[in-house]
Amino acid sequence: MRLLAVAALVLGLGAASPFPLAIQADFDLIDQTGARVTDEDLAGRPIALFFGYATCESICTVALPRMAEALEILGRDGAPIQPVMITVDPEHDTPAVLAQAMPRWHERFVGLTGDRAAVEAAMAAFQVEATVVATDPVGNPIYAHGSFIYFLGPDGALRSVAPPVLGPERLAELMRKHLL
Repeated sequence: MRLLAVAALVLGLGAASPFPLAIQADFDLIDQTGARVTDEDLAGRPIALFFGYATCESICTVALPRMAEALEILGRDGAPIQPVMITVDPEHDTPAVLAQAMPRWHERFVGLTGDRAAVEAAMAAFQVEATVVATDPVGNPIYAHGSFIYFLGPDGALRSVAPPVLGPERLAELMRKHLL
């Protein structure tokens, strides 16, 4: 039932009342420059947030480019939106790795990492799970992980979620509706 209510809200089929996910931005991590970033540092800006990892060849390669394309579609109107990816693989996604990965998707992307405990705390705040399901040919983990794009208002409160399989036009429409 909960998933159906979320899907109905995302697809514009009707509002769920109350919103079925009690989520508030809560994190204390490190960005791709090595600087500490907390949810309070991003307060006042709408955020499009995704959990993923730099070497992901699955849903991340769909979600992150579509987030970037949606921002491009919004143009100047989308300038207030801060795109963020929080890693689910802090052992491999160091600030240096994220510094190389994030600009591939969009110059405004902020990649966040930290120690395992800090990343798990952020994942818990957003009800995200990640499990290693295999390793790639060079030994890096392959994760099954939560894949919603979270839309957070300037107050850090969850406004909505979107599945990353939506086209960039629809994602831009939802960003405009929930973040601008």
